[in-house]
Amino acid sequence: MEDRNPKSKAIEGESTRFVWSLLIVTTVVGAFLILLLASGSEVAAPRGAGKLDRLLDEALVAQRDDSLRVIVRTRPGTLIRTTDAVEQSGFVVHEEFPFIDAFTTTVPLTMLARLGDYPDVLSVSADAVVEKDWAKKAQGNGKAKRAKATSSTSTSSTDPAPTDATAEPKEGSHLHNTLGIDDEPWDGRDIHVAVLDSGIHESVDGTGRRGQYDFTGGQSRYRSQPEDPYGHGTHVAGLVAAPSQETGGLFRGLAPNAKLYSFQVLDAAGVGYTSDVIRAIQHILTNRKHLWTDIINLSLGHPILETAATDPLVQAVEAAVREGIVVVVSAGNYGTNRDTGEVGYAGITSPGNAPSAITVGALDTRQTDRRDDDTVATFSSRGPTWYDALAKPDIVAPATSLVSNTTWMSSLLLDNPQLQVETTSVGDTAYISLSGTSMGAAVTTGVVALMLEANDSFDMKTRRRRLTPNAVKAILQYTALPLPGYDTLTQGAGAINADGAVALAAAIDPTAGSGEWWAGPVSETSTIAGSVLTWGQRFIWGDRFIWGSSIYYADSTVWGPDTVWGDRFIWGAGTEVLIGVQ
Repeated sequence: MEDRNPKSKAIEGESTRFVWSLLIVTTVVGAFLILLLASGSEVAAPRGAGKLDRLLDEALVAQRDDSLRVIVRTRPGTLIRTTDAVEQSGFVVHEEFPFIDAFTTTVPLTMLARLGDYPDVLSVSADAVVEKDWAKKAQGNGKAKRAKATSSTSTSSTDPAPTDATAEPKEGSHLHNTLGIDDEPWDGRDIHVAVLDSGIHESVDGTGRRGQYDFTGGQSRYRSQPEDPYGHGTHVAGLVAAPSQETGGLFRGLAPNAKLYSFQVLDAAGVGYTSDVIRAIQHILTNRKHLWTDIINLSLGHPILETAATDPLVQAVEAAVREGIVVVVSAGNYGTNRDTGEVGYAGITSPGNAPSAITVGALDTRQTDRRDDDTVATFSSRGPTWYDALAKPDIVAPATSLVSNTTWMSSLLLDNPQLQVETTSVGDTAYISLSGTSMGAAVTTGVVALMLEANDSFDMKTRRRRLTPNAVKAILQYTALPLPGYDTLTQGAGAINADGAVALAAAIDPTAGSGEWWAGPVSETSTIAGSVLTWGQRFIWGDRFIWGSSIYYADSTVWGPDTVWGDRFIWGAGTEVLIGVQ
């Protein structure tokens, strides 16, 4: 098998440089100006080069003479014809992704333009490196008992340190308390969650893992034993569904009875390839009858290198949403320049630019249950998205100093022993504190599991939840708590409000006919930590806020899974165009 170690590829360094080229943009206007200048300064390109993503374009300009693995998307219905033609020309087709009309191949850079010359080829994209989305930060007690550190990493973010990174909440779970669900009856029972990450260790069992699969290094295989050599996936899964008995409920997951599927797409260093993630999504969709999935969590990403319409990872996410699966994605941790600490815009990573995904930024709760001191973490990526100028993130969720499971021998803990948190541990379980939009996505996934359980409407004929991904996203935004002093491109619709989202989801009857009132009475307020908080009562559709009662009416055109979030739709009164993101 070919060498697919991400760290051995020059593409990783180029991806990182590309991200930081985005972060010189400190205003939305600046983002658009730079994009305009870039498009107006290109020199004449070879034929076919117009179908290449930015990374491949840069490689051509640099006149490199090596080969790169690429993902080629074709016109609908022409995949077999195109792969046959490509193979007859001497290229090797590694694998096909029929659900997005794509295939992978390795080509010399000198032949890229020739590949783009095929009439049925729509786009050629680098098989880019994807990485976890956690922000390194000095925290924890610095002692990794039972684990000998192989290296020492001392890094810090520009965010102020929490009041006490290792302090345990005095009453119950801080995460449950600050989300307003400390006394909710829902626990995610019978909701199926696919975590595409570095794997899930057996310490995150809940009511039983449904299966574990390995898609790293071009593989597609079932694992008989759970495994997570890096540790990030276990932490993410623990926030979603960790059982409560080991810590007396202190660090229990939001939906401890959810059914988990583990899809390993990141290796022991926390990196992988775009094609590995796409292969995992294809496996989920192809095996829906045997591998029922309600939610996909993607706490990973790579720099945006092209428009959402041609980005193969975005198209894979959109395909999953069309199948009725809620896809939750981390926004990225590129909100500041790591050298200067300066806040910047346009740092959203792919697939956070997928219109129909729920893209989650990072909320800093300051380790208090109250919500009036919450802020957006400075590392959290801000919109708009590169190329398309989409308004992202959609919401922000708790994502700083969150404690969850990992394993004593995970490379994440071995390399960063300062992350360990002193608490009760059983067997091979360790607990670490992490910050990053990865954690925010996991928290949101847990909340969505509670929403789907509370709504409890399932269509046996289509094998889909009747509460569609678009409806779930609208509910999350409508019930969110807007943060004063932050613009939409920083916080989306506001901070996640699990209490309100679950209450509204439970009140909706998805079987109502189109145009009918489909929600029972709700108060549009939530009581959290003793304070009565009013919902934002708006959601972001494309380039505008939708206010008022639109969410209370069934509408198959808007809420149906075949509708791409943000597509042009004639809304009535109660709309407000978002300044700067039209």
